[in-house]
Amino acid sequence: MRILSFWIQLIPLVLAVAAQAYNGSVPAILFSYNLSPGMIRHQQNYESSSVLPNKKFKTIATELLEHCNSDAYIFVNQPGLKVSDFTSHSESWPSLSGYIRGCSTALKFEKIEVNGEDHFEDFIKYIKNNCDVNREVRLSGLNPDKFQTYIDINKRAIRIDFPPLPAEDSLPTILRDEAIKERDLFLRKVLAQIPSPRQTLIFTSLKSLENKSTEEDTPSDIFPQIFNHESRDEEYERNSRTIDVKPYFPTPRPKFQLPDDSHISVFDPKFLEDNRNILRLIILAVIGSITLQVYSMVSPSFRISSSSSKPTTVNKTAAVQPALHIKTPHPPEKHKTRIDG
Repeated sequence: MRILSFWIQLIPLVLAVAAQAYNGSVPAILFSYNLSPGMIRHQQNYESSSVLPNKKFKTIATELLEHCNSDAYIFVNQPGLKVSDFTSHSESWPSLSGYIRGCSTALKFEKIEVNGEDHFEDFIKYIKNNCDVNREVRLSGLNPDKFQTYIDINKRAIRIDFPPLPAEDSLPTILRDEAIKERDLFLRKVLAQIPSPRQTLIFTSLKSLENKSTEEDTPSDIFPQIFNHESRDEEYERNSRTIDVKPYFPTPRPKFQLPDDSHISVFDPKFLEDNRNILRLIILAVIGSITLQVYSMVSPSFRISSSSSKPTTVNKTAAVQPALHIKTPHPPEKHKTRIDG
């Protein structure tokens, strides 16, 4: 009886510790510009209505980071984040949704367990030790001008801590919508200043909601127009900028070589097939030239024969006219012999 009484008294204590350890759930989005092979299986094995254990989420995020395929790693902490912020306010994230749509690897988890642990510090430490990241940038608030412009090509770890989103219970929904747009614009200004598109981003909340609502029991999907698209059912590189073209190497030739003894025959079938149109034009040109030559030779003789066959007409006026000017010679006068009587 004492043992049973002990266990009965221990159960409330265990439940209290478990309740303290589990502070609720928050959504999370992970994406990478380049393909991280094998990550799709985590999305396929996840049910949006179930809660992803905190330890499992840390394992998945670490697996994404261990590919080391980015030049910038961004960790965004948005306190007060809810799943409805990506469903009811999905139009307020144009920049974030655009980055997700263009990336090769994208994961979303509607519910991950939160226990108050700051995973971001562990993630930053991991990429510094394994991904050649030697610079760290920390931003807080909503002023993107604090982001230092790149002056080198070193890889960076960028941590962003946003202020909590306004609660919808006490303020109109439009205020939360404007707050989301402000954070989306902040992300766009910061990410646009990174000189490389090769980026990996983890967006979540490190703390759960203080005022838990019935949203945790309401099934909903994060950006269904993106993650439920059929193209997301397969893994492939969407941002390959490398053209797979084999280099050309010319055939080696000796500096001095004998001339080719091969002769091309006009009656070679391959030669006739390859130069059919050219040979046809040459033949037509030759025939046309011969025709013109024959015509030029025959045409003058034809004209001469035609002119000789015509009757000759005499101009009577011209024939008579000279006759008018012909003087008839007078017969010589006979000298009379005078005989004097």
